[in-house]
Parts: sequence; structure tokens; C-alpha cells
Amino acid sequence: MDAGTIRYRIENLYLNRMDGDGALETLQRHLAAHEWTESDRVRLAFAFHMHFTNRSRDEAFSEIVDLVQRLPRRDEQNYVAALILGFSGRILTDEQMERLKGVLSMTDLLKAIEQEALEKGLQQGRQEEKREVAERMFKRGASVADVVEITGLSEAEAEEIRRKALQ
Repeated sequence: MDAGTIRYRIENLYLNRMDGDGALETLQRHLAAHEWTESDRVRLAFAFHMHFTNRSRDEAFSEIVDLVQRLPRRDEQNYVAALILGFSGRILTDEQMERLKGVLSMTDLLKAIEQEALEKGLQQGRQEEKREVAERMFKRGASVADVVEITGLSEAEAEEIRRKALQ
């Protein structure tokens, strides 16, 4: 689109036409020289989608994972590994996915996520157990007040369970 002083143009970018071998070599040089940049982060995040002539896709993936692990800051490792999972998750093999998750499992971020998921699962389990106890109590003739007192459920939750249990 040309509007006189303003010109707007769209160009398609096909990652599979980009030189993946050259990108990985550039990334290795920059990392070795401590010249890691934002552009390098993006290049590494999309590298798996590029075209490789001198490496198989498995070899390229191994180098990508190695580069992620060599990043000097843990938060940068987390960020780039998460980007790769997000951008490439659908095309990674199960083995590659597990390997990349392994990089994340070594980080504090994933440990915190795992701990949060565990706690949430335990909480959901306790809540489900309370609901099952309440259902059994109602089937034996307990009152809503007794169920609330013993299980710690709210009166509304107990009443809902009572209705379902007595149907």
C-alpha cells in the first residue's frame, strides 16, 4: 500500500528457508564470546524450524538443547526453553519433548510449577474426599448442619450434595 509519504508492505518470512546451520554457528560464536543478544534468543527459539543441510533434525535439536543449557542465566534458560516448547511443541517427537522438558526440570521454575500442581492436586483430592464423605453421611440420614460441621464444606455445597445423594 502506498499512501504518498507512507508506504506499507508485508513480506512473508518462511523459517524453513532460513539457514539453520548458519544460525546455530552464529549462536555458538555469540555465546562463546559472551555476546548473547535478544536477536540470538529469537533465533534460538525458532532454529528448529529452519533448514539444515549439514545436520540432521535430531542433531540440530541436540545442539539447540545444548545451547539452551549453556546460557549463563537460569531465567534465560527457562525463557528460551519455554519459547521452544511453545513454538515447536507440535512438531517435536515425544523423545525431543521429554528432553526439552528435562532442561526445564533442572530449573527452579519447573520445580515451583510442579510443587504448585502437586499442592493443587492434593487440595482437589481432599475436597473430593470431603464430598464423598458428605454423600455417605446424607445417605445415612445426617443433617446439613452435621455434614457442614464434620466435613468443613459450606452449607451451599452440602445442600447441593444432599440433593444429588437423595435423588
